Amino acid sequence: MVLNKMFEKLKKFKNVKIKKLVIGLGYTAALTEEGLGLSYTLISRKESCTVNPSAGSFAGRTIEDALEIIHRDIHGIINKTLLIALFNSTIDFGSLKSAGCDAVELMDLKRQDEVYMIGYFEPLVDSIKTRCASLKIIEERHGTTTGRIEAEEWKSDANIITSTSLINGTFEDIAKKCEKSRVNCLMGPSTPLDTDLFKEHNITFLAGLKPLNYDRIFEIVSEGGGTKLFNKHCEKIVVKCGVTD
Repeated sequence: MVLNKMFEKLKKFKNVKIKKLVIGLGYTAALTEEGLGLSYTLISRKESCTVNPSAGSFAGRTIEDALEIIHRDIHGIINKTLLIALFNSTIDFGSLKSAGCDAVELMDLKRQDEVYMIGYFEPLVDSIKTRCASLKIIEERHGTTTGRIEAEEWKSDANIITSTSLINGTFEDIAKKCEKSRVNCLMGPSTPLDTDLFKEHNITFLAGLKPLNYDRIFEIVSEGGGTKLFNKHCEKIVVKCGVTD
């Protein structure tokens, strides 16, 4: 699983200190000595006033300490969120080979393509519709989920997949259903821009963010803001999988 690979890769940064961690209503932000990482906060319903039982155990500690806590319940929603945010804080943007910033353009959609959007990226809808034969939005608020579509019913030529699927546990199933599609893009602020994580999956592009203004991002996240608000303080980056120097 991708999350297990992330866990193992983070061990290389075991002595890196966590400076600040904020679990906002929309996103989670982790600041380490390596950088700032983001991850979607997936909480639909609180069971009590305590969302994170390990609160108060991260800032000032090392990534090794954090991994020990996360390992106690690696499948818990909050711990998966923290794992992704911490991993994204360690991305070496200087060594990334960016393919550009416009994921839809890079996907090179064809007029005859059937495109599936797993998750809802509203700003991209009109642009995609002008480039393809049809766009199917697969998202609970739009009446369907990937779990309701059998593999043999999956007929897409191209797919845009929300990186929140890494948190809600649907990514592996989605990736399996997309393996015959021509082009697949994992997208969103939670996207780990490390192509090595996806060697076993038919993922063509990783579309994520490089945080720029850390202070503003933390302010927005801590006050319940999301992508529409902190996007302007980040740089969009798309990495093509399977490309080596």
